Amino acid sequence: MKIEFRQSGGFTGLTKFLEIDSDEITSREAKSLKSLVDQSMFFNIEEPAHRVMPDEEQFFINIEANGRSRSIFMGKSELTDDLKPLVKYLTGRAKYEKR
Repeated sequence: MKIEFRQSGGFTGLTKFLEIDSDEITSREAKSLKSLVDQSMFFNIEEPAHRVMPDEEQFFINIEANGRSRSIFMGKSELTDDLKPLVKYLTGRAKYEKR
């Protein structure tokens, strides 16, 4: 599984970025990440209406797994309850991009 994640916007306007390949992390981390992706219903959630509020954090997530690939872009207010734990995990691992 490969994941590309970008967090942008917000009051400060800083951007965080992360790429993860489950083949390059420990098996325990990979299992935990797979569980978060499965619980998020990522491949089944409805595409958001893109009603991003001013100064709202925005999230881009692309996941490739089991021969499927999907990208979503949504504001923090559009995150589903199922997706929030995955976004929290990815945000915690992402690093600020240099300007």
